[in-house]
Amino acid sequence: MTTDAMRSRFVVVGDAMVDYTVRLSTDVCADEKCTVIESHRGLGGTGANAAATIRLLGGCVELFAAVSDDAYGYWIRDQLADARIGTGHLRYVTGASPQSTIVLFNGKRCVLVDRGVADGVPIPALEDLEDVAAIYVSDPIASLGGLDVPAGVVLIVGVEYQMVKELSVASLMKADVIITNAAGWPLLSSLGIPVPILETRGSDGVRIHEGAGGMVDIPTEPVRTANATGAGDAFAGAFCWYYSRPMSLVDAVGHACVVGSLAAASHESQLDRLDPDDIERRWKERGNATIRRPR
Repeated sequence: MTTDAMRSRFVVVGDAMVDYTVRLSTDVCADEKCTVIESHRGLGGTGANAAATIRLLGGCVELFAAVSDDAYGYWIRDQLADARIGTGHLRYVTGASPQSTIVLFNGKRCVLVDRGVADGVPIPALEDLEDVAAIYVSDPIASLGGLDVPAGVVLIVGVEYQMVKELSVASLMKADVIITNAAGWPLLSSLGIPVPILETRGSDGVRIHEGAGGMVDIPTEPVRTANATGAGDAFAGAFCWYYSRPMSLVDAVGHACVVGSLAAASHESQLDRLDPDDIERRWKERGNATIRRPR
């Protein structure tokens, strides 16, 4: 297989869910009932959202995820297939369908997550990872410990705040890059893991923690946020794509910040198109705002 083809193949290990988004009326509720003025069901989940972004950027991506063995699980499968995401490694499990309810009210957002069978995610075998440019793991508790990574394949791991205490340092040391958020960074920093850690900070952009090399602050694209659900996943997927081009860490994060901002400005959990030339232009316009901070 050619090098270019290898750089276009990705594996994502994570969840795929049904997202139900509701926007509530800003009128004060007189009782326990609130009026929904807008609602939408769509494909979601950290793994599916990241995989969809990789696919939009031109990658060939296979998703390893667990879904319920019922109509909801088959609906998720069909939505993934429509997005041209590989579904050959979905695991169908008897139980509750993974789903999230996103409540938008008066400029605020609350996400209610029912993981259902999601943590029954299948772990890729070595033969599943041949000729893959990068692996993104968004469900590390269920999969990272048992994952063997071939030499030369980049492993990027998403770690949320509530996951840190459930993960061993030995498993996290497998990663080439870790992505977390502002809540997760203090816990991860105390572990002394010597790999770059990307701290997503919402509208403040992304801070790259390079260990002894200091920190680099990458600006985000100024946008009007419509629905931030999935923006971090879009960032992660875009980072996997750009970092495997190959591209420098700073440039890969910068391009991914643009994609994350575009996702935050969208009303959907996933974008329906991405223009690489537009992303390049936007990053070039913002790149000079990068700030390098020594330790």
